[in-house]
Amino acid sequence: MTRLAIVRAAIGALAIVALGGSLASARPTEAAWSDGEWSVAPATSGFVQRPDPGAACTIGTLGLDVTFRWAHGAGGVPRGGYVLTAYRQDGTLVGTDSFGPSLTSRSTSGLLTTLLAGQTYRIELQATHASTDPWRSTPLVGTITTTALGLVSRCTGLSVPA
Repeated sequence: MTRLAIVRAAIGALAIVALGGSLASARPTEAAWSDGEWSVAPATSGFVQRPDPGAACTIGTLGLDVTFRWAHGAGGVPRGGYVLTAYRQDGTLVGTDSFGPSLTSRSTSGLLTTLLAGQTYRIELQATHASTDPWRSTPLVGTITTTALGLVSRCTGLSVPA
């Protein structure tokens, strides 16, 4: 074997080893870097305090709506209001109602304009931050159950989810 053939064989062997190594490590990789530039900026941290669970819910006249009650949570950033949201059992959003920070009860009459017969709805109440930031508290959760005629037959008051 000539010297040129030996060099070619060695280069070929190295290429096979290098290619095999790169194919064997074809998997997701996390990357990080550092940059010599830096900046100083103010940062805000805080939390929106969840409301405190209140009394049991109250079914309205003729079973057309439900009123939920709660107490203001203490601490956290200034409260800007509350959001009451309804979901069907499959997680479909049914409606959202936003209102001011001084209220401690709310009816679902504007939230659920069309109740489907024989459905259970998950109701969530969250406190919101006083600014335009989308900060929200963890929710309190209640339920509404309807009859075959679409009237409210049962509800559970707002509580801390398990």
